[in-house]
Amino acid sequence: MYDPDGNLLSAANAAGTLVMGYDADGRMTSRTDPSGVTLTFHYDGDGRATLVTDSLGATEAVGYDAAGSLVAASLSTRPGRSRPLL
Repeated sequence: MYDPDGNLLSAANAAGTLVMGYDADGRMTSRTDPSGVTLTFHYDGDGRATLVTDSLGATEAVGYDAAGSLVAASLSTRPGRSRPLL
């Protein structure tokens, strides 16, 4: 199923249904898989993805410099514990 802007809202197969949400700019803001785990996507003022969190407590965060180059990335598999990826 698609919204009027052509964004995929849901897809179903034998495993279950995948559900997506979008903001007014068409950027994906959430995705829930058939097992019920939800990913939430956050963006900066320039529309770049900066943070992804899941409903189990894991996060991926990235940072950019003034030129828009990726300069930092970290992964946390549980609250309070993270490691740099760059």
